[in-house]
Amino acid sequence: MGLAALEVMQAVQRTWTSSKVRMNGKTRLMQWRDMFDIAVKWRRIADPDQPVLWLDQMPARSLSRGFNNHVNLIRGQVINMRYLEYFEKILHFIKDRILVYHGANNPKGLLEVREALEKVHKVEDLLPIMKQFNTKTKDGFTVNTKVPSLKDQGKEYDGFTITITGDKVGNILFSVETQTTEERTQLYHAEIDALYKDLTAKGKVLILSSEFGETDAVGNLILSLVYYFYNLMPLSRGSRCQRGGVMRSASPRLPAHAHTFLFPLPARFPLLCLGGPARGPRRCSARRGKTSVLVVFVLGCLAQGTELVPQRRQDPDVIAYSVIVGALMASGKEVAGKIPKGKLVDFEAMTAPGSEAFSKIAKSWMNLKSISPSYKTLPSVSETFPTLRSMIEVLNTDSSPRCLKKL
Repeated sequence: MGLAALEVMQAVQRTWTSSKVRMNGKTRLMQWRDMFDIAVKWRRIADPDQPVLWLDQMPARSLSRGFNNHVNLIRGQVINMRYLEYFEKILHFIKDRILVYHGANNPKGLLEVREALEKVHKVEDLLPIMKQFNTKTKDGFTVNTKVPSLKDQGKEYDGFTITITGDKVGNILFSVETQTTEERTQLYHAEIDALYKDLTAKGKVLILSSEFGETDAVGNLILSLVYYFYNLMPLSRGSRCQRGGVMRSASPRLPAHAHTFLFPLPARFPLLCLGGPARGPRRCSARRGKTSVLVVFVLGCLAQGTELVPQRRQDPDVIAYSVIVGALMASGKEVAGKIPKGKLVDFEAMTAPGSEAFSKIAKSWMNLKSISPSYKTLPSVSETFPTLRSMIEVLNTDSSPRCLKKL
């Protein structure tokens, strides 16, 4: 996905300098979806057994039913360790929502509810409390999150739904679900369209100016745009669609090569010639030229400890983060930091109270630095790898010998 980030950078830079770019064989104005399509293209090829699809491009019958992206955090005695870092954050949010609910519907009993919630330190303990103070709870309850709009102040969009059901501690279901409907998608698209329009305008100004304030403003717009993308959940997570249009989230179990998902690929892949379409794949030494320049550049970044894209296997996460890295490079900033252990960028956005909070969190570990001049001299990724064959060949390059070198 390092090549995806570089291609995004080059496409965004062309948009800011000449307005129009060549996409899919046509010259036209670049839209925000085009940025993500670049990353989607590389993601599909890097791991073809996990399909990545735009939900709003699914058949009309499926669209009318909607899609539910469902993730189990706790199911009985099974805990999804991937999201463990966010349990406490979600618990505090649920507590706040419960207090707001009782403040509006049971003001006399609010103090008693508050005292009971102060003793709750685990999500599993919330269910007995809710049953005690609300007879309507029965076997469970749900809490909905809201996403504030930047375009229309005071307006909020539907976020995700937190559900806790069960009859006793040790036999509960704690899950989060994002309901993607056509109406919800249109609202988010309008928000992202407005942000992308501002981003393009400020990007053009940035090209003509070297002031720090402009760079910072562009960076905030990039992170805000991706904040709404994460909350929208417009892509499948590489999992099957069940009847009724329900999209189940991928299992937390990861394949053996999950941590080598980031380019370079595992050493078991052979080194292939990056020749023209007339040549068949064969073992050979690395060739000089545009291809080797791009490959060696990405490997050099890895050898120096720079994380171009997250190394965890998360479809919308790795795609959107590739766009973040590429767009920030176009603005003159390089991500020198790494995603903290246990953190998930998509969940950081989904649990943040707003786009500003998400931007602040992301910048705290991104460690943004001025971009190296070497980025400007790189050949075009789209022109160097114009065909599916050439993209597959470069992703099958055995890069392990070069990872040990610092360039």
